[in-house]
Formats: sequence, structure tokens, C-alpha cells
Amino acid sequence: MDFYKKWLNIAIVFILSFSLLSPAALADTQQIETSELESSSPITSNGEEASVFPEITSITDEEVVIDKSSLQTAIEKAEQNKAPVKVSDDGKDIDPADYWVTQTEQDVYTNVIVSAQQLLADEHAIQEDIDAKVLALNQATEEFDSAKKDGTKSNAEPTTSQAYNTVAQYMVEKLPDPKFGNEWWIITLARGGYEVPAGYFDTYYKNVVDHVVANDGVLDKRKYTEYSRLIIALTAIGKDPTNVGGYNLVENLSDFEKVAWQGVNGAYFGLIALNTWDFELSETATTTREKLIERILEKQLDDGGWALSGTKADPDMTAMAIQSLAPYYKTDSKVKDAVDKALTTLADLQLPNGGYKSWGSENSESAAQVVTALTSLGIDANKDPRFDKVIANIMTYYSPDDGGFKHVLSETKANGMATEQVGYTLAAYHRLLNGQTALYDMSDTKSQDPSNPGDGGNPSNPGDGGNNNNSGNGEDNPGGNLPNGHTKFSITISSSEVPLKETKVELYPGETVFDVLKRVTKQNGIALSYRETQYGTYIDGINGLYEFDRGPLSGWMYRVNGSFPSYSAALYTLSPGDNVEWLYTLDLGKDVGGYVDGIEGGGSSAGGNKECKEKDCKEVETKCPNKDEKCAEETNKDNKDGSIAEITIENGSNKAIITSEDIQKHLEKNIKNFVIQSEKNFKIEIPTSIFSGIKLTEKEQVKASVTKDAKNKQFTVTFEIENANGKSKSISIDKEYLKVTLPSNELKSNTVVLQLVGGEYKPVPHKIVNGEIVLFTKTSGTFVLKESTVTYKDIEHLAYKEEIEFLASRHVIQGTTSETFEANISITRAQFAALVSRALGLQATGENPFDDTKGKLYATEIQALYEAGITKGSTTSTFNPEEPITRQQAAALMARILEYLNADVKAGGEINFKDANNISSEYLPYIKLLNSLDIMTGMQDGSFDPTSSITRGQTAKILKRTLNIAGIM
Repeated sequence: MDFYKKWLNIAIVFILSFSLLSPAALADTQQIETSELESSSPITSNGEEASVFPEITSITDEEVVIDKSSLQTAIEKAEQNKAPVKVSDDGKDIDPADYWVTQTEQDVYTNVIVSAQQLLADEHAIQEDIDAKVLALNQATEEFDSAKKDGTKSNAEPTTSQAYNTVAQYMVEKLPDPKFGNEWWIITLARGGYEVPAGYFDTYYKNVVDHVVANDGVLDKRKYTEYSRLIIALTAIGKDPTNVGGYNLVENLSDFEKVAWQGVNGAYFGLIALNTWDFELSETATTTREKLIERILEKQLDDGGWALSGTKADPDMTAMAIQSLAPYYKTDSKVKDAVDKALTTLADLQLPNGGYKSWGSENSESAAQVVTALTSLGIDANKDPRFDKVIANIMTYYSPDDGGFKHVLSETKANGMATEQVGYTLAAYHRLLNGQTALYDMSDTKSQDPSNPGDGGNPSNPGDGGNNNNSGNGEDNPGGNLPNGHTKFSITISSSEVPLKETKVELYPGETVFDVLKRVTKQNGIALSYRETQYGTYIDGINGLYEFDRGPLSGWMYRVNGSFPSYSAALYTLSPGDNVEWLYTLDLGKDVGGYVDGIEGGGSSAGGNKECKEKDCKEVETKCPNKDEKCAEETNKDNKDGSIAEITIENGSNKAIITSEDIQKHLEKNIKNFVIQSEKNFKIEIPTSIFSGIKLTEKEQVKASVTKDAKNKQFTVTFEIENANGKSKSISIDKEYLKVTLPSNELKSNTVVLQLVGGEYKPVPHKIVNGEIVLFTKTSGTFVLKESTVTYKDIEHLAYKEEIEFLASRHVIQGTTSETFEANISITRAQFAALVSRALGLQATGENPFDDTKGKLYATEIQALYEAGITKGSTTSTFNPEEPITRQQAAALMARILEYLNADVKAGGEINFKDANNISSEYLPYIKLLNSLDIMTGMQDGSFDPTSSITRGQTAKILKRTLNIAGIM
């Protein structure tokens, strides 16, 4: 086949060449052919011997016309051809209606398209190259079309009914022993009619009775939504909340001020709880349904919605208000008017895709609350043109691997809170479709002669009660491990109340914020109260001060390195050098910097409780608003000397200009970083040291920009010197990096960023966290977002499987074949250096000093690492590339990476390897550092084995850990 293709190409070239001859040349050719029949030496009319070659006419530059239109058309057709085709390993995740190709097949096609685009932009391209590229692109299109296959996915999306069943199964499996605190899961299971295991609800009820009895009927001294929530759950399973172990829980709703003290959400759930079984309170009660309704209506905002705090409607709180008011919609005109306005507000807040945004990001829970509100009014969202996209939007968050729902699309697995809220929304929706009572209308569960289940308690055996007061481990030396560094830790109530000033605390491998909190409070005699929920540990009180003690918006929050994490303190694993602050807020975080205007709840009230149905949660990771003086001080905590210069550009613009005057002024003031901020678009952080070697003329300036190309899933970063004529030249960056941050809420979990260099994809240091891409680059360039999942058959059971897949997906490391990695073979000096160079995104600029690497594939990567000062040769002119690298040499390289990246790390403690005497003194400091950071901790037999070769698998492990600690991957 290749033989025929070869001769076909030759024929095409011949025909094209012939067709391009001028008419005169053709005439000469005909003359030559005729004369050849007569004589082997053709003679002209004047008797001279004629040339067998046609005469060539010289053409001036002005006469050359290059036609690029055919190439432009071919590129456009290729892009249109590629766009709808999905990427897959086997097609099982692709709908039958769609085509798919492998990542390799797509990359080959993309590279040809990119090279065609580059030729199209080349001002010096000649027609011959243009025509050849058109042929190459058309051939690539044919090969790409041949590679396309139909998807084989069995069903594109589960139905809402199927999704409910998998959610219920997820809940039962995650919660085999339900107890107090798991009410929303119980409501989901009971109201959706899922067939739970025998005795499941009885187990829950017994655990609740034990808890109520153990606490003398007091669920919480401040938070009366605890009573409302439990009443709703108990009526859902047909249990009487007026007699739980001898205690009447409904009576606790009698005091209106206590019910409503927590905020408007207290009124919501108090009203819902009373209406489950139409409970009547005693005549002496100050709580009435009328007062609860009045309180809810008076809290409606001017825009028609509700929020726990602030002046802008929040979709969750607005939807919950509707849920509580729904029973009165047809009988109370004021309620009807308020609800109608709220529905209009929800329609206005809806995103074009049918989703809803809260706390700065689109999420499944907000959309779920809207659907629950609609069902409470008897509205089928799918049949209402205002909301007919919402349910479809919710289903995009479905996580088929575990059967639950994600909070945001970028998550890789189901989120407990999201699964809970979507779960009872699906239950509510199916009840509507089946003609059953609404979610909170429990009249269908109320027995005419309810049994008296209140004898389940055993005061002598109250169980754990779900609360802890400085119990738990809190060991001084968790697990017998050696510390791997330190963290700074503080506890602050107010400027005059500081239970724990900033203290340097030893940090042990794997410790969370909560682990350290338990330990330091125990060591310093500070009282700590917490309880466990299905979402993580909830901090009730520290130093005798509890949530709500100083107002309905007060509670404990934690902050790490200036940001408020979005999950429980027990789920936040600390790294050496982290700075942890526990802060007591009086105003949902507004006073301590964890609040966002218009978003109820602000920060992480009470350290991570995610019972969002009651709005005690939804922590937000955010910096302090500039308008708050105290917050501004916190935001600039690391900028006390004015070492950061911020440049804000108008929203919609994509570039910033830095003049020579700007550079000189900031260098004189010792400004360390320029921060270019484009609201909702991007941020570029530029170390000022980059400018120290740049000399600009009066007509030159530095341009920094980010241009997004959403269609092709790529963006271009430009950092260059521009003159008055618009011409530019690149800026060389030595040790520092440009740090570029872009929002990326809807990326899949396997998305990586690669740099497009010469038609090839190259690794670039980056992270994708908290809905943002954080990129570290030394050059201007085009960066492509790609979905990349790489694995090998022979790593399935290896301890460092995750590290290998992580680096391979980012093109840092490769297998020995497409299916094998061979983790246990030794790695050479050249291979090791190449991995490190690629991981750091280094590019060589000078001349290769090593004679024994010249002409090798890895030559430029070794050169780049040498220029960075991370490696050196065996001599001044040799690198000895094929020699295996030893474990102690690898440790030295990892330590130099940390130094190169200015990682704030220090060695802690001595090493106790049984062969420590065999470690060369040259490498000992590096090994101490890496051991303390849990990067290289020695062999299973207690040795370090310094002179043995390090393997490919071990290299992947230590490189990924080093890059993680340095914060660039």
C-alpha cells in the first residue's frame, strides 16, 4: 500500500509541475517532442542547437501572488470536522450518536492543523509550501475520518427515578448505623419510598431516643432548628415527636424568640415542622403560625428574594422561603403575592443552562432547592417554561461511579451534602408526579392511633450522644511518627481575647487542622467541644465560647494561609509551614474576612458544619473585602512593607501595559511582585526581579495579557516588550515564573494544561484547584486544556500508581511502551534529569556544555536543568547520561528543586536509618530535609540504601511529592 501511495504522490507532483508551465513553455515542449521524432539533436530555425529545457522567465517580487485561500478553507473544514468528535479510550463513555477517537489520534490531527495555522500566518510562505500543506491537511482529514468510531455508551443519562435509587443506595451504604444528625438522609429515604434494609428506621429511632434521653431532652441551647429538623425526620418515618423517650420535642418550639433568634431560617423550619402533622402548641406558647409567617414575609428583600444576610437574593434561601410558605399560597393573599415575586426572582437568577449560582459558583444544591420549592406549590419544573431546564441541569452533576451527586462539576466523586439535597429533591419531584402529598406534608404517615415508642431510652446507657468535650486522641505524638515540619496556630475571639497567641506547633504526617486543634487545646488546657456529622467534624465551642453565644450570626471559623477552606477542618490536611487561625465571628464572617456580600453565611461558621439545609454552612474560600479596614489589613498581611503592586484592568480587557517609569519606581521601592488583576477573567503575578535586567527605551513598554480561545479550549499568555510600531520581542525569564490564574469551574477532573510548542504538547507546571487554573510559566505561549487519563497495565497494584498516572497524564513521564511502565527498573541520570526538566517547564537558552549528550533526544532538557543550577555534570564537559542515578543523588536533586522554587521548608529532627553511616556527608543535609518532608523516608527494613539505584516508580513518587510541597503541581 505504501508503495502505491509513494508513486501516486510522485505522479501528483509531476502533474502539478506540468500544469504550472506557461503557454510558451508548453509550446516549446511540444516543439521538443516533435523534433525528438526527427533528430536526437534539435536545431532551431536559425541553425543553432536548441536546449531540451524550456526557457525560464524571471519574475520580480511584485509579480508574485501567494494564494492562501485554499489553505484557509482546508483549516476551517478540518476544525469543523474535529470539533464534534469526542476523545475516549474505548468508546464506552461516548453516546452512540457521537463519534470518538483516541487521544493519540486526535493529537496527530491537531498537530497538522496547528502547523497549517502557523504556515497560514507566515508572511514568507511560498505557494509550493501552501499547496503541499493543503494536501497534507486533506490527507490527515481522511485518516482522522477513518479513525472515527461510534460511541457504545449504553445509556446517556439515568432517569431521575434511577438517580434517586442510586442516591438512596449510596446513603444506605455510607450510613449503615443512622443516628441523630442524619435527619436529611432519613427524610430522603423515607419520602422517596426507598426499600431500606429491615430495621433501618428502627435503628435510627433507637439511636435518636438514646441521644434525647442522654441529653435530658435538650438538643441544643441555642439552635432550635435542631428540634425542627428532628420533628420533620421523625414524622417522615411515622414516629411521634411529642413522645421521644418521654420528651415532647414539639413543645420546644413554643418560645417564638428562641425559634426565630437564629434568623429567618429558624422561622422557615419552625413553620415546616409544625405543619408536618398539624401540631398545635399550648395556649401559653408565644409561637404561632401567624407570627412565623409574618417574620418570613417581613424579611423578603426588595428584589423579591430572601437571604440570611445582605441585600441580594440567594436562590437557596429564596427557595426555602417558598417551601415554608407553600401551604398558605392559596389561602393567604399576602403569601401569594410574596411567593409570586419570589418565583419571578428565581427565574431571573437562573443561568442560561438552567443552573443556579451561589457562593460564587454554580452548584447542584441551589438548583435542587428551586425544584423542591416548585414541587411544594404543585409545579412540575419540566412543564413550566420558566424552569424547564433546571432538572436537566441537576442531572449533569450525577456521579455514575458512586451513584451520588457532585457539588460542582469539577469534582471527581459524589459530595455528601449535594447528594443529600438532590436526593430529597428527587423524592419530592417523584411524589409530585405520583400524585402524593408534598415533601413536608406528612399527613400520609400519621397513624390514627400512634404507638408510644417513647420507652426506647436507657438513661444508664446514654451512648456517645454525638458530642465530645476535648475527648478523642489529641496525642502529643500521633501514631508514633516523627514530625515532618511545623505549622503556626492561633485561636482568637477578639483583639482582647486571645486564648492562644500565634504558636509554632510541630506537624506530623497526615495531620488535619482538626487533629492539631485537638492537640494544642489539650496541651494548653483550652476547652474544646465538637461533634461528628456525615459531612465531617463540627466545632461547637472553644474555650467555653459556643456558636450563637454572642448573637444569631456568631460561631467559629478557621482560616489557612489567609483563605477560608470550603470543607470541615477534619478534612483539611496540613503541609509544613501552613498558618492556621481559628476565629470567632459575630456576623457570619464579615468581621473576620470570610464573608461575601449578598451571600448568606459568608465563611465557615463553626468550623465546617455542612448542614446547609439550615444554612449553618457553605463555607467560602475568599479574601477579605477591601472596603473593610480590618479585612484590608488581613489581605495585606504578607504585604506590610508594600512589596506588592496591584494593577487592576477594566473588566473585558485582556492586557496590561507596564512602562519603564513603572518598573523604575517599583524597583526603587523594593516592590517584589506586580499583580495584574482582571475581574472574573484572569490574574497575572510577575516577580519584579524579572525586570532588573531589562532596559527599555522611551518608546518601549512591557505588555502582559491573557487571550482565551474557548472554542479550541486554549489560551495564550503574552509577556513581551512592545515598541511604538507594535513590534515585539520576547522577555527571558531566568529563575522566576509568571503565575497565571484563570477561573475554570466546569473542567473535568482529568483535565490538564499543556503548552503548544512547535506543534507538540509540552508539560507545564500547573494546578487546578478550587475552580481555578493556576499556571506557572517562563515564556509567552499558547496553552491547551486537554482531558488526559494515562495508566499502564503493570502498575495496577503498585503503591505509587497514583503518582505515575499523575505525571504521565501531564506528559512528564512516559511508559516503556503504551501499555507498560516497568516501575522497578533503574532510571538513568539522563532520564531522571529529563523528567525534572519537563516537570519544571524549563527551556534551554545557551549552549550545551556536555559532549556526551549532544545529538541525544534528552540533550536540551539536561542543558535546561544545568542552566537552572539543579544538576551538574560528572566533569565540566561530560554528564555520564547512561549511568544509573543513586538514591542519595536523587535526594540532592529533589532538595535543589525545592531551593530553586523558593519553597519555605526546613529540615526537622535527625535521621535514624540503620545505614546512616553509609550516607555521604555531601548528601546528608538533603536526605534529612526530604525525610522530614515525607518525600524520601527510607526502605521498609529501616535503611536508606543511599548508593543503590533509584527505580522509575520511586522517582515518580518522590518527584510528585516534591512538586506538591513546592506548590506548583
